[in-house]
Formats: sequence, C-alpha cells, structure tokens
Amino acid sequence: MTLVIPKIFRKFREKTGFSLIEALVVMAMVAIVATLAIPRLSSLRDDLALKGATKTLAADLQYARVASLRRQSRVVVSLTNNASSYQIFVDANDNASLDAGETVLKSVALPQAVTLSSVAFFGCATGPQFVRGQPSCLAGGGNGSLRLVSGRTNSFYKIKLSRSGRVVVCDKNSDC
Repeated sequence: MTLVIPKIFRKFREKTGFSLIEALVVMAMVAIVATLAIPRLSSLRDDLALKGATKTLAADLQYARVASLRRQSRVVVSLTNNASSYQIFVDANDNASLDAGETVLKSVALPQAVTLSSVAFFGCATGPQFVRGQPSCLAGGGNGSLRLVSGRTNSFYKIKLSRSGRVVVCDKNSDC
C-alpha cells in the first residue's frame, strides 16, 4: 500500500520558510507598532506609580491611626508640599516635629515623578496627627486633604481624612 499525496499538498511541501521580503515587511510592522506603544507604556508606568503611592499613603494614614491607639500617644504623619517623602513618628513631647530620641515608625520615599501637593490639615503645619486614634488637627470639624501629583502626566489623586479618622481616596483627577 502506497501513500498517495494530493497535488495541493505537494505544492506546499516544496515551498518552506519565508522569503526575505516577507521577513522584512513583518519586522517593519513590528517596529512601527513598537514606536507607537512605547510612549503609552511610559505614561502607564507613571500612572501606576502614582496610584501605588496613593494607596500606600492612604494605608499609612490608617497605620498611624492604629499606632496612636496601640501606643496611647501622639503619632504624626509629617507631610509637606512639594515633598518626595514623608515620615511617621511617635511625638513624645507633642511639638509635631521629629526630635532626637523620638521613634520613627516609618519613612517612605515616593516614586520619582510623584510629589505631595495641596497638603491642607488646618491647624497642623506638618500633616495629620493622631491621638488615641483620632485626628487632632482638623479645626472646626472639617476634613483634611492632600494630593499626590504625577509631574509627567499631570494626573493627581486626592486623599481626604475625616474628623472621625476615615481615609477616603478620590477617583483620579477628581476632588470628590
């Protein structure tokens, strides 16, 4: 018994591989797509860094609140406008500044293109302070807030801190 291969399959069998022109056309198409995609990926990376920094800071505000409850003392989240880092520390002498001998609970550097902006905790120049789990510097029962801004994409996230200590992260580019 012999195997008979139809003519249509013999034709494909004789031609194997790609021609040089086909390979060059595919490489040119890949280069064009890569040229269009790379700037988008850079913007996406910056947006993800901003979102990650926002979630980290919101979690750290909750951490400071819990630390003040656990330690039964004043815990300060030291934030300043246009800063690229912040610290959380136990303020033993209640002066809202980090002094020698005070315990630093956490020191965080923000991603390269992300900065703090519009830090507004009325009555607290350095940022929110927690005493036994409650924010102690929100004058008049209002909310405190801050923004994290990406310098490259001009996007921002706003974080609000209520008088009860609740932390709310607003949608991107929204003041909620």
